[in-house]
Amino acid sequence: MVLYLICDSVIIRVMEKLLEKIRFLEAENVVLKKLVVKLQAELALLRKNSGNASKPPSSDIVKPPKDNL
Repeated sequence: MVLYLICDSVIIRVMEKLLEKIRFLEAENVVLKKLVVKLQAELALLRKNSGNASKPPSSDIVKPPKDNL
């Protein structure tokens, strides 16, 4: 009987630690997902230039490549 109580208390402590870790990872996952969305939006803005957006060529950060025809 005593052995079962010891095992139960160990199992409960392990489960509590695992639940704590799961809560931490879930919170971290939310933060990282928000960061991914932010970075994707920034990347989309950086990829826009006069060739693929309604922007004048003077707004390009780098001159577009010249056609070698």
